[in-house]
Amino acid sequence: MTGATGNLKLSCIMLARNLISQGYPFVEAILSVIEYCDEFIVCEGYSTDGTYQILKRLEEHYNDKLIIKRTRWTTKSSMGELFARLLNEAIQESSGDYILKLDPDHVFDKSTIETLLFLAKAKPQVDIFFIPYLYFVGDWIVKPELWAPTFARNTGDVFLGGDSSGFKFTFKGIAKLVLRNLRHPYGVLNSIHYAYVPVPVYHYYAIFPGNYITRIEEHKKFYRNYDWSPYDKVLSKLKFVKDWSAFWEIVAKEIVDTTWSWYGNRKIEKYIGQPPLPELIRPLWGKWTYVVREELFESTHEN
Repeated sequence: MTGATGNLKLSCIMLARNLISQGYPFVEAILSVIEYCDEFIVCEGYSTDGTYQILKRLEEHYNDKLIIKRTRWTTKSSMGELFARLLNEAIQESSGDYILKLDPDHVFDKSTIETLLFLAKAKPQVDIFFIPYLYFVGDWIVKPELWAPTFARNTGDVFLGGDSSGFKFTFKGIAKLVLRNLRHPYGVLNSIHYAYVPVPVYHYYAIFPGNYITRIEEHKKFYRNYDWSPYDKVLSKLKFVKDWSAFWEIVAKEIVDTTWSWYGNRKIEKYIGQPPLPELIRPLWGKWTYVVREELFESTHEN
């Protein structure tokens, strides 16, 4: 196959529902990679805040790439199960040689996406790539970076498991690996199927105070078994905070540092100096709410 990136085709998959009101910089995320994609599949959940209309505007320009799949999202299943099901359906419909799972708050720097595609060509034996994510909560950052297997060869032997956070091998894929290793004189030791990408992706988990509370309320609809009481106490305090940096200091210290158990031995600390911001995200830094910028659509028409 020959695609937008030369001799390989790249498919990208993303979830979308009420992204504007929740403060996801999804337009910037899409634009950071779509020029490198041959198809970009968005699983859209019948948004009520204008997200769908913005996606349709992007589709007008990228009608040969951008595919919008609308599905009613139900709260009867957990968010993780729902997300995994929707994205795995998108994987089954994708046609690329490789698949990139993109969250709507992941903004790629040009050097990162180009390095990723270079590694895919240079290491054709690798099935799953782990990407380092720099996790921003306002002007606070989680250290060290979090690694996630979000880029994979589209062999039919990978899927997104659990809460859809990363690629895994299917049982069929594991069986193939075992057979491949048995045929190799050095077995597993010389049969490499994973690789780590040396450049980071910027994950803007939350950078708009005006949208943060809405995001938490939206998550509550799906993560029904999660204990939200620690959040509720802090959210009532945040409603009265009007300073951008002060807002994120409270979130970092009283929510992230005390309730996020998934990041293990990592810690969150205030970022000193100007954060490394991709060009697309710089105009948004320090803003209170997320606003889709009209100039982004003007620039797409110029390309």
